[in-house]
Parts: sequence; structure tokens; C-alpha cells
Amino acid sequence: NEVVVIDLDNKGQVKLRWFYRPEDVKGGRRRWHGKQELFRSNACDWNPIACIESFCRVLSLEKYELLTKVSPHDYFSRFSFNPAK
Repeated sequence: NEVVVIDLDNKGQVKLRWFYRPEDVKGGRRRWHGKQELFRSNACDWNPIACIESFCRVLSLEKYELLTKVSPHDYFSRFSFNPAK
């Protein structure tokens, strides 16, 4: 998820954008999908800050390929996904 807005005045809520793994969408994972690939969606919702368990970093494919050291928290996104379709 991507943090879109943090609203500390509204009981510590955070607006998050959802990302999906290729295997979680119609069509599934293909051979050419990267191991750390995610699809950026247009879906966002409000959640309590306390629900955040960890973090990750989602980069464009171009920036991901420039990393000299890739951590388990590094992902890339080059496609979008609309869960409403």
C-alpha cells in the first residue's frame, strides 16, 4: 500500500493506495513478471495507522533497475490495475 494521506486529527487514520501481486489479478503471474513486481491500483481507502505492520518501497522499473542493493522490502511497478473492472 502507498500512503496517500495521514490524518492525525481524525483518530490517526491513514489513506492507503492498494498494490496487487500479479497472481492476485485476472490473468495471473506470467513468466516475464519480475519476482518483486506489483501492480499499482486506483483503489484507496482509510485505515487506522495501527493496522500498518511493516513497510515496503515501490519504485518504477527504471529506478528499481538502478538499485545497487535490493532489499526484501524493495518492489517495482510498471503496470496499473483497476480492481473494479
